[in-house]
Amino acid sequence: MHRIIGALSATHRGGIYSGLDRFVGAKEETYGQDLETSSFLDSIAKCRLVFLGEIHSVPQIVSFQGSVMSKMASLPGKLHVIFEHFSFEMQEILEEYQSNRITFDEMVDRYKQIGTENHNLQPYKPLLEKAKQDPSSVKLHAGFIPRTYARQLMKESESAALKSAAPWLRPNTTLLEGNDFHYNLFESMLSGRNIHHGKPPQEQFQKIFKAQLLKDVAMAHKINSLIRES
Repeated sequence: MHRIIGALSATHRGGIYSGLDRFVGAKEETYGQDLETSSFLDSIAKCRLVFLGEIHSVPQIVSFQGSVMSKMASLPGKLHVIFEHFSFEMQEILEEYQSNRITFDEMVDRYKQIGTENHNLQPYKPLLEKAKQDPSSVKLHAGFIPRTYARQLMKESESAALKSAAPWLRPNTTLLEGNDFHYNLFESMLSGRNIHHGKPPQEQFQKIFKAQLLKDVAMAHKINSLIRES
């Protein structure tokens, strides 16, 4: 059995992924209480598919992600770790790194040379090195479509970007569709609007939203492909 761990934005409460309540109980039961890390990790590790959202490159967050990875990797089967930080054309350097053909520093140099992503990878070194030590249990995956396609969508059109990005998308993808809740949350992150105060989102970010959807559907296709293959 294979298990998947990845990073995506949070989903609406009550949707298919219901957030931490599933693991720690209702807020009324756990408010103000310290969580027991071991039991929390045990609960997460039972899941086949785990999404971990993050503020990028924060050592404490990455440390927690490493704990989740180690716990899941300790169970039978292979763990697939999918990174938003690496675009699809970077899969080769991840494989060279995990097979010990290049060092972490060499991988970072290659990452910068490709240049489609610009994350600070240094805080992820402990997590990546753990995965490198056990390639039979953990497989690293690049999970993000190159930003060049999002830029094409912004400069040209949705249809042009979908045509160019077709190798990274589900076959016959001809339209990028979001929903009102997703746009409401997305716009608030750009504008600073408080979504709980009843003021509706502005429409000026709709095109940027489409670019975000392109990234989301490409990663979703990557994850779904791995699930089908496993």
